[in-house]
Amino acid sequence: MVVDKCIDMMHFSFFGDFRVNIDVQLLINLQSVDLKIAMLKGEIDAVPGEIEELRQEFLKAQKDLQDLLDEMDQDEQKRKSLERTVEDEKEALAKSKLKIPEVKTNKEYTALLSEIENMEKTIYDTEDEILNLMELMEEKTTLKKENEGVVKRENEHFNKLKDQKEKELAEFNGGLEVETTKREQLADGIKRPLLEQYERLKQARNGIAVMNVVESVCQGCHMTIPPQVVAEIMTGEEVINCEHCNRILFITP
Repeated sequence: MVVDKCIDMMHFSFFGDFRVNIDVQLLINLQSVDLKIAMLKGEIDAVPGEIEELRQEFLKAQKDLQDLLDEMDQDEQKRKSLERTVEDEKEALAKSKLKIPEVKTNKEYTALLSEIENMEKTIYDTEDEILNLMELMEEKTTLKKENEGVVKRENEHFNKLKDQKEKELAEFNGGLEVETTKREQLADGIKRPLLEQYERLKQARNGIAVMNVVESVCQGCHMTIPPQVVAEIMTGEEVINCEHCNRILFITP
């Protein structure tokens, strides 16, 4: 990548027949610091999102547990409701059976027996539903213990990584403070018009205002630099801009 190439070539001044213009050398050093600052700011900006992502994993486990607890509560309420239904049906069944001796006609007798049969069926079906529900509740009780373990582990994992991320953030901020101070010192030693040109190019060229030339090709825009211009860059007497991308150029052996 362009940025990687620039970082690798930031610290030098003279190489045999090559001479880097002193003003360009200062810009090279400044750009090296600016790239580090940009990298540190990127890391700093990323940390809150990384912590939030970890927190969401813990919250999801917590929500899964709470959803299960809510289901178990609903199951318990349903069980109680079904048990009340059984009690009511049994009470009604007992009353209906007491009416049998009082029945005077076959029609009334048949109707009463049908009513008793329906009540018994309702009681049987409801008790069967209660048994199935209780089996499901036992399964959910086991699942609840598993989910509680998951929540505990996720909480411990979150807190551990959160501490690590906060430690990294402190280190990034410390590094940014150092590099910012270094930048201020470097900028103070650069001619104002040249510094302003650098700032404009940095903004326009994705942070890369100074670029090296390799085999007569600008490594920023990959366009060929004329031989005469290459010769001028090699003398180190003037600040030379690429005629294609306008970056400030330098050459290394």
